[in-house]
Amino acid sequence: MFSKWFQNTNIKDAEIQSYDDRMLIVRLGRIFHWLLVSTLVIPLLTLVIQFIFTWDQLHYDPTKLENWTGVHETFSLPIGVFTLFIALTSLVGLYWRGLKMQAQLEVSHKQYNLAQKKETLAFYIGHKNLFGDHVDHLLMQYASYSKEFAAKVTINQGKMYERTFPNNSHEKVENFSMSASAPVLNHSRVQSDIKISQLNDFGKATSHFGEIMVVISTFISPTGLIVNSELGQGFDKEGEDGKNTVILARKKAFLKELTLAMSILREVNLIDEKAYQFFTDSIQNAHQDCLVQEASDAKSKIESTPHGTCSV
Repeated sequence: MFSKWFQNTNIKDAEIQSYDDRMLIVRLGRIFHWLLVSTLVIPLLTLVIQFIFTWDQLHYDPTKLENWTGVHETFSLPIGVFTLFIALTSLVGLYWRGLKMQAQLEVSHKQYNLAQKKETLAFYIGHKNLFGDHVDHLLMQYASYSKEFAAKVTINQGKMYERTFPNNSHEKVENFSMSASAPVLNHSRVQSDIKISQLNDFGKATSHFGEIMVVISTFISPTGLIVNSELGQGFDKEGEDGKNTVILARKKAFLKELTLAMSILREVNLIDEKAYQFFTDSIQNAHQDCLVQEASDAKSKIESTPHGTCSV
């Protein structure tokens, strides 16, 4: 009976934090099992030995009161041994049980932490994938406004996720939305960047459009949105034989792609309203300058065209 009960109290190796702790609990369990059996066996043996040596001095007449009142004194040794073993068994059992409970609590705590980590990792991966799908949807949505947008603008989803949700990680997920809690590109950062703060005139003849394009690309690249830097090649070269018209068309196309790119950053709150308004105003001014330049080129072309002659 005792062995069956004790078998149910064994501690599995996987549930113990260390080998030493496991061995200590196993030893205490064996000691408790031995004391539990000894609590009954040794007092009984002591009683039998007392009977053997004091048999002729014992009186068993149940009608005499002194035989009942003197039981404690007569059998004080077996009773004392029994009391001693009960105390020892209780102390060892409590200590053993306490160690088991501590080990089980530690295992439960580890299992809980592991479950929390798995759940947080699942949330992190799921949110990251959901954000990636959201960004892909935005990219496709804005690409519908321009055939060349998807080829000219790419998004590093991993980098954009890190900048959009800097407090999210595989250990902790704080933001479950699809937008940043704080913009990366804010108006103060725009003002602190000398080259960016001078973009109000980047469509004018005194500005170098190719260089400006590189400046803008570099400025927004920390967000994970990448504008193809090759778009700037040839923007500053004056064309001949009508090439100016092509250059102006490329400038207007770049301005359109830049507007769409800024809109994506605005959708995920990576750029605040003031900075977004600054860029859109600058883009509109540059686009207006392109239109003025087109009109001027068209007028110059008409004026330089020789009048036709009629022959009979």
